[in-house]
Amino acid sequence: MDSSFLALINLVVASLVGFLCMPLLLGKIRMNQWYGMRVSAAFRSNENWYRINSWGARCFIAWSVVLALLSICILLSTSLNQTIGKADGFFAMIYLIPVYQTWRFSTQL
Repeated sequence: MDSSFLALINLVVASLVGFLCMPLLLGKIRMNQWYGMRVSAAFRSNENWYRINSWGARCFIAWSVVLALLSICILLSTSLNQTIGKADGFFAMIYLIPVYQTWRFSTQL
């Protein structure tokens, strides 16, 4: 697969994750079974739900910006495209970092 295509996919994924996290960041989503940060501590109280979802959304948005910037750099730079482009398929794994950060934050509540 062409690395420019993968970079474009990662850019779309970063945008989608960023948009999906905005309601969580703003505290607009009530406790539910489908949408939000899925850690057990979040379900202990409404306060935990909103704190963990806000924190997790911040982490996911921050790493979405990193993924988007990496993808834009690959799309704009031909030399970078050839050097890093092969690893671009693994860039979406960057989301393991905010998953860990959110879990870690939830264990401190």
